[in-house]
Amino acid sequence: MAKDQSGPFFYANQTPEQAARDRIDARLRASGWHVQDKDALDFNAGPGIAVREYQTDIGPADYVLFADRQAVGVIEAKPDTWGVRLTAVEEQSEGYANARLKWITNAEPLPFLYESTGQITRFTNARDPNPRSREVFSFHRPETLQAWMQAPRPHPGRARSPLQSRPRRLAKGPRSMARRWREGQETCEAEAGQNARYVDSRAIVVAAFTSDGLVARKDW
Repeated sequence: MAKDQSGPFFYANQTPEQAARDRIDARLRASGWHVQDKDALDFNAGPGIAVREYQTDIGPADYVLFADRQAVGVIEAKPDTWGVRLTAVEEQSEGYANARLKWITNAEPLPFLYESTGQITRFTNARDPNPRSREVFSFHRPETLQAWMQAPRPHPGRARSPLQSRPRRLAKGPRSMARRWREGQETCEAEAGQNARYVDSRAIVVAAFTSDGLVARKDW
């Protein structure tokens, strides 16, 4: 039985490692990457190429990512049993990112590092002033990584990556979300106070009535 290369298809007798790589292949394709074997590398296939088992000076990396023919990242593939322990292999993916790639010259380490089982994926942007791993829903598109590569590198202790700096920019806006929350809360409290006084007044009016009719009237 031939294997469907257009989407996820798994043999029943696959090893966990093979199943994980098939899932990773499918997720890469869904994010706009062309997945290729190292022996069939074709940069003309598209702007984003994910090459399996790419050779480095410390051994083959599971995947090396090329955006517009430039090596930008690596993926360390692991079976499902590693899902909760993916952070333990960050040093392994970092080792491949710092390695020398075969057939091309990479002047500096590759900045975008992934560890993935095909179901759980963690990502580190080494261009951040304080790089740290985080879980992501999918692989970033080639155009996204290419744009990050072309952007000026943040200065340590100052600017952060677009994803990290976005909450700060929102907080520094003319009316931050926190301020809007406070204003909304104050409005609700004010309206609640008015409603409470209205209910109290109605209670007093009702109390002023008896079965014989209105017996007293007083200005409150």
